Amino acid sequence: MKYIVEIENEKIIVEVTKSGQTYNFKLNGKPIDFDVAELLPDGSKSLLVSGKSFDAELTEIPEGLSVYLRGHRIICRVEEERKARLARLAGEREEEKAQKNLQAQMPGLVAKILVSPGQEVKEGQGMVVVEAMKMQNELKAPREGTVKEIRVKEGEAVEKDQVLVTFE
Repeated sequence: MKYIVEIENEKIIVEVTKSGQTYNFKLNGKPIDFDVAELLPDGSKSLLVSGKSFDAELTEIPEGLSVYLRGHRIICRVEEERKARLARLAGEREEEKAQKNLQAQMPGLVAKILVSPGQEVKEGQGMVVVEAMKMQNELKAPREGTVKEIRVKEGEAVEKDQVLVTFE
């Protein structure tokens, strides 16, 4: 199976194949000696990469994988190559969706709605104020457009990634 792993804006194609009880790895088409042994239930692992040993903590997070290695935390975004290809073929990518909708960045309460349906907005203009963790956050228009629909009311609880406003 192939995966696209993004680390600090660099994309790496990781291919994993299984032969019996052994897994084989290729990074960007080049074979690599790689083995993982679990040390503790907290996620600590011993990695053996091309004959060199490393201790690391691996934690699954919504974005992919958090790796703590040699005193540094690295966030690895992981996506199956097949799913990424299908998403591209389906047409509308996540960035395009975000351009048509204003979404909550985290759970909270709608404190104030700053726009109304039919209103023209400029990129960066405040649209909705959401209170989260005792802080008010003004969510801004990602681009110019016309407000199509407001899907929330002041005082309403919202979830992360919930669409608050759609616009054209």
